[in-house]
Amino acid sequence: EQNLFIKNEISRLEKNKIYVNINAIKKEYRKEFIEDYNRFKLFIQTYDFNDVKEIKNLINRLDNLKESENLTKLELLNNLYLPDTPESEVDDLFRKIIESARDIFVKHEHHGLDVYLSTKIRHGTISNHLRKPLEHEKLITLKNKQNDQYHNNEYWGSKFLYKLLDSDINMIQRNLQEFSKNHDEMISFLNQKILQISTYQIKTDIEGKVLEESKTQLFKYHISDMLLKDMLFKVIEEDMSFNEFVDFLIKTFWEQTDINLRKVRDYLKNTFEKDILENFYNLQKKIESFGQESNELKNAIIRTSTEMRSSIENLITWFARMEVHDRGDYDIKSALDIVVNTFGQLGQYIIVDSQIECKFKGKTLENFVDIFYILIDNAFKHSGFKDYSNSKITIKINKVDKNIIIETTNLVSTKDEIDFLNESIDYIKDMYGKKQSNQQIYKEGGTGFYKIEKILSKDLQILNHELDFNYVQNNGSIQFNIKLNINGENILA
Repeated sequence: EQNLFIKNEISRLEKNKIYVNINAIKKEYRKEFIEDYNRFKLFIQTYDFNDVKEIKNLINRLDNLKESENLTKLELLNNLYLPDTPESEVDDLFRKIIESARDIFVKHEHHGLDVYLSTKIRHGTISNHLRKPLEHEKLITLKNKQNDQYHNNEYWGSKFLYKLLDSDINMIQRNLQEFSKNHDEMISFLNQKILQISTYQIKTDIEGKVLEESKTQLFKYHISDMLLKDMLFKVIEEDMSFNEFVDFLIKTFWEQTDINLRKVRDYLKNTFEKDILENFYNLQKKIESFGQESNELKNAIIRTSTEMRSSIENLITWFARMEVHDRGDYDIKSALDIVVNTFGQLGQYIIVDSQIECKFKGKTLENFVDIFYILIDNAFKHSGFKDYSNSKITIKINKVDKNIIIETTNLVSTKDEIDFLNESIDYIKDMYGKKQSNQQIYKEGGTGFYKIEKILSKDLQILNHELDFNYVQNNGSIQFNIKLNINGENILA
């Protein structure tokens, strides 16, 4: 039964990672806009529909056009040019409310779409997912941070040691390094360019032809003058109460999100997958020139490219709205088991030490999966080992009264002195829990602790928790320790 629970949750969590905390967003809207909306309702009594009669007629005709264009009405409205029309106080106030509401939905520092895109998808998750098949076949190496060059592939280098000339081995190493570099750069472009949010206003000429727009981001949330007018007409005609208006806003932004998600899925299927597989094909062609001696490597490349197709198919399923449903209480170890499973082959290097039974409320499962994922992912990434088998990670869970204590330990490969290493993390400790740390969440590297703080204090509303971390010397080795002490009063079942 326990294994079935873990299997089902892994399957569910691997899909539909797009999430916005709608209840929290609604509270923000009430706090921010109720006065402006009441003022807007007073202003619209003076609104003259005669000034915008032509625009209204054009919008009404769009319902017939959208079917032939194979676009939603929202897409059409966002791509149409609005002729110059007088802007009233009503228009100005409505634009201010809509654009601010849009920014809260996508960019709110605790509850908006972008923070979940960052923690659930961009922060390490995609990179791990798309590197995993290559790591399994030992095809990819890490980059040397000092000189930005990729390390030699020791595994395949040793395979060819007595079979090929040194010059041929060197050429194969260069080919594998170039392959690793290309693969990582494509993932980086996806993370840092494609999967970013843009609220940039598209510029058009008098005919409505696009002159300039954000070129790469596929999460586009610009609101054209035409769309704004359509929203304004709806609000006025339906005489929406504030609660109805809030629901209308959220429905509109979700519709825009669904359009964006469709474009992301299309990009992954039609562009990204093609580029990734072409990199495999190019490597395979180069390796074939070394004859039969390279067959083992060639077969590994073919196997991995097949595995990569299914990894990308799986990745595409992430880009759908997350299903939110009630689930039963669970043991904290189940959340950890789910995460260990997602690391595949690397899971064998994660040692779990938990003798306690500690039941949490079902609604917290995703949050603790995210916390454990960040802890383990950071331990692997920052261990400094080229071969992750050397960076064994121990996770210990204890419970004292209502406090849950999570400790992680992993070995680190470094030439730096222990004092220097601890000084290098002082600034993270200083910023932890402070307002400035919110801005760090949107960065895609070195921000794991800030994301843990956000999950605990904002998503779970646990203000009483402590996080400490440091480097220590142990039997001639250096290890990195993290201790997370959480008051479980509101989350224990």
